[in-house]
Amino acid sequence: IDAIDNVKIKAALIAYCKDVLITDIEPVGHYAIRPVFSDGHDSGLYSWDYLYRLGREQGALWQRYLQQIEERGLSRRGGETPPVARKSGGCGGGGCGCAG
Repeated sequence: IDAIDNVKIKAALIAYCKDVLITDIEPVGHYAIRPVFSDGHDSGLYSWDYLYRLGREQGALWQRYLQQIEERGLSRRGGETPPVARKSGGCGGGGCGCAG
């Protein structure tokens, strides 16, 4: 669990989704955006402060992500057999074809 913008969030480790792209970006008021992804996901809201943090810390965050993928024996590439999906569904739970 990470504290971002004074809000507690639980980040899902997403694997097997290397080729997922952002296909559209919808504004949410003046405080956030909702990206629409090529796999159909559109449920996340990203505040400008959070996006700024992602950009500012991109190198360290990316290395941490790659390390976590490797530690769990996962891959970013599709076409491989992902682990059994969790029952929770949704992004990161296997409901989208990704595995968390």
